[in-house]
Amino acid sequence: MTRGAWMRELVNLFGLTLNEDEYPDVYFPDIEESEYFNDIMVATKYGFVDVEAGDNFEPDAPLTRENAAWTLNFYLGIQKAKDSYTFSDASELTYPDDAQVAVDCGWFALTEGQFNPNLAVTAEECAAMREYAAQILAGRNTETNVADYEFADFVKVIPNSADVASKFDTDTGTRTVIIKGYSDTLSNGDTFAYYTHER
Repeated sequence: MTRGAWMRELVNLFGLTLNEDEYPDVYFPDIEESEYFNDIMVATKYGFVDVEAGDNFEPDAPLTRENAAWTLNFYLGIQKAKDSYTFSDASELTYPDDAQVAVDCGWFALTEGQFNPNLAVTAEECAAMREYAAQILAGRNTETNVADYEFADFVKVIPNSADVASKFDTDTGTRTVIIKGYSDTLSNGDTFAYYTHER
């Protein structure tokens, strides 16, 4: 699986679209001739790309484990269950939390206790990740209440009675959450969950 092909997979999986007049500037000099140009542009707008402007994106380079884990979980937003890591090379990663989520979800297996962030991802592994994500998305879109789960102790749950609105800024990749009718306190760094009827 290449980096460019993975961008196409994510754009299709999450149904992300842009009109051409909404495209960001072409930040990466090596993508204009790529068959994945449109997918990379859309992915960039939605915040899936962490390549510095002016650097090459390398669309034909192999997709690495860390990049796959980070980009997929960037949209899914799954939190790792524990403060520690189950692999010994966490200090070598830019996104160790997403790598831990990938391990917890069964996307990747450890090798001799290491995550191996630069290991190339196979098409089979990508297919398994897509299937997992599709199931998560289907669960989020269902109208049936799901009650067979528990939040970790550190998660602050905003009650359903609170008025919560969220907005995603595609220019910055930032989601802003506005909460009204909540009497408890949220501090910087807190993990919280809220109920939404957005589809």
